[in-house]
Amino acid sequence: MFVIEAMGLTGAGSLRSILALRLQVLGAAGIVTDGSYRDTPGIAELDIPAYARSQNANTNLTLYHPADVDVVIGCDGVMVEPGDAVVGDAEGVVVIPKHLVEEVARDAVDQEVREQFIYERVRDGASVFDVYPLNTTESERYRQWRGDDDPFTLLGTSTAERHA
Repeated sequence: MFVIEAMGLTGAGSLRSILALRLQVLGAAGIVTDGSYRDTPGIAELDIPAYARSQNANTNLTLYHPADVDVVIGCDGVMVEPGDAVVGDAEGVVVIPKHLVEEVARDAVDQEVREQFIYERVRDGASVFDVYPLNTTESERYRQWRGDDDPFTLLGTSTAERHA
């Protein structure tokens, strides 16, 4: 993951498609900046995710001066250390300190599976007020639905698929 500390400056692109392509070729898992990108259409065509505060076509030669790599930085007010996990989706990006990755992953998967159960219950006619948050009765239904399965194996599978 390549994270750029642009100090929130959006008056020029802190990255353009040529550098983004080079990062992809070198194996970067993704790119994050608290500044802007240039060449946004070109970056969007790459096979790695890229996140920015905004887009700006202005050249970066006068605004940004790369200083170092693999050092502690601040990106949009969040400390990012080498080795931290940076996870993003269509809603945004989070930084997970290296020592918390396993715990956060376990909790996140558990939450996703729990919400999958709630989604199925609402789809099947349950009231949102009855299932979110889970009350005592629905918590028991959830435990039965989940069983002893590893939560990672439950992601994206329906009740019918698991009991087929």
